[in-house]
Amino acid sequence: MDITVHMVSDGRSPLRGGYERSSKRPATALLVLWGCVISFVVTPSMADWHVTPRLSLSETYTNNVSLSADNKQDEYITSLNPGVDIHARGGRARLDLAYNLENLYYARESSRNKTYQQLLGKADAELVRDWFFLEGGASISQTVIDSNQGLTTDNLNITNNRTDVVTTEVTPILRHAIGTVAEAELKYSHRSVYYGGGGASDAVTDEASARLNNGRHATHFFWGMSYNQTRDDREVGADSERKSSAGHLQYRPRRWISLVGYAGREAGTIASQRKFAEGSYWSAGVIWEPTPRWLFEATSGDKEGRGRVEWTPTERTTLKANYLKREVGIYPGEKWDASFNHRTRRSQWVLSHSEEITSDITLASREQILSMASSMSPDDFVNLFNQSSKFVVNGRPFLLTNEEFDRAYTQLKTTINTGKTQFSVSGFHENRKYQLTPRSESANGGVLGVNWKFAPRSSLNLSHSVTMRNNELTGVRETRISDIALHRTISPRASTWLDFRHAKEDAANNTNEYQENRVALHLAVTF
Repeated sequence: MDITVHMVSDGRSPLRGGYERSSKRPATALLVLWGCVISFVVTPSMADWHVTPRLSLSETYTNNVSLSADNKQDEYITSLNPGVDIHARGGRARLDLAYNLENLYYARESSRNKTYQQLLGKADAELVRDWFFLEGGASISQTVIDSNQGLTTDNLNITNNRTDVVTTEVTPILRHAIGTVAEAELKYSHRSVYYGGGGASDAVTDEASARLNNGRHATHFFWGMSYNQTRDDREVGADSERKSSAGHLQYRPRRWISLVGYAGREAGTIASQRKFAEGSYWSAGVIWEPTPRWLFEATSGDKEGRGRVEWTPTERTTLKANYLKREVGIYPGEKWDASFNHRTRRSQWVLSHSEEITSDITLASREQILSMASSMSPDDFVNLFNQSSKFVVNGRPFLLTNEEFDRAYTQLKTTINTGKTQFSVSGFHENRKYQLTPRSESANGGVLGVNWKFAPRSSLNLSHSVTMRNNELTGVRETRISDIALHRTISPRASTWLDFRHAKEDAANNTNEYQENRVALHLAVTF
């Protein structure tokens, strides 16, 4: 059966409710997160709490506060940011939370004064040992609405091209090992994304999943089955729903060879001009492991074919590549996923590629909440606040939209540490093909950074970033940002830094171009 949805609006008109409703959304995020916290407090094992109040103060001069091409206005901006970090650990529960209240004061025009709330938080607990688990998270941040109006990496510039993003997630999980025979899991996730304005709709996502796999002591027979149903309910625009059921069976008579088979069914609806077929599929083949370091898999069948290669030459190096061709479901056709990880004593290399059909709503929830891994240490969490764009979703060089789109995303991250000097290089390429409007967009970007600790308490930070966007309607745009910062640690609880930044945006059609220079002095204190 073909699944089609008639063309609907992509939701670029102002959302219902607009900014009038946005004031309630930070409270919603905090309520959800603190509801999880209360659950964890009653857990006796939640005993190790660390609460760290902090305050940062900065004074910034900019020669182009509104990012204008012709009417540049200089401005002095005072930023006063009180906040708190909370970390709690126990044998069966943990919590990481950071809250920031960003207050911006403009010396020349006080009517520009603004306050932003910002939050990152994630928590999980094992409420009933080996049975019932609870995960929760919330975030409040700001994002660029339309990259064609100029990219910004913080909230200091005065533009109408920025909106709040509030995400929440609550996930109860039933997970249990049935002896050594099987492992079972039932999971339900309720996620929400709220925007203060812009082209993307507020949305609620409900996802239910179930899986049953072989036990941990399986040696020759391996099996598993799963079911997943996800529904996105948008306030504006068409809703979407995806259903999938799948199973696999593997028989391994020898260590180096296995027979494997897959079967399942795909169904769903999304707003698209393309036709998607719901139906069943199956494939069968072999898995060959000539050595413990190599694995090859190939299957073929009805409406599906698979391929997989894994190479693990050492414990520090892993290469994985997956190929899938399926004729049914939301993502018909060919799909590639690959990753490469290499670690040495002084360096780390990560390369990944993924392909999917997704939306800005799904990406907002994933990037804001799931990036807060429950394994993140308190030190890593605090380091988020040393980034200049910690709460602004920068690097998303696309227009906010309600449309689903094919997304191909490749990312490279490299870090080299020579002792006193750390080099970091990152880059990405993203291509989007939209489902409703006949258009595509692509973006490339990269960041080069150097951190030089030239004295026990002093360091010099250099960074240069480039982001290029190619839109079929507006052409090519390029944003370059160079930053030099001198950092000094005054005491274990206080630090200060001085930085200079130059930003430049060029466009093929000469619209919304700008240049900006900044000088800023910062002071950060924890209590």
